[in-house]
Amino acid sequence: MKNLDIMEYVDVKKQLNISTILILRDRLVEITEAVYNNEKSVYEIFGNDVIKVRACMLLFASVSDIPIFKKMLEKHCWR
Repeated sequence: MKNLDIMEYVDVKKQLNISTILILRDRLVEITEAVYNNEKSVYEIFGNDVIKVRACMLLFASVSDIPIFKKMLEKHCWR
């Protein structure tokens, strides 16, 4: 019975992790779209941190098929 309780805990924890990942993904896409569509440049929005944004976009575009990340790379000629 004790092993079953542990397995139930693991299943609940997995479901929470999956839910959290999906929420974070949706928020990341929403934020990226807002930056992409903003009148200000990415440089004006992020200042010196723009290099971190570029690194994130390169990473996300390489591991995801979500188009907005590639669009950000193309818009700013980041490679």
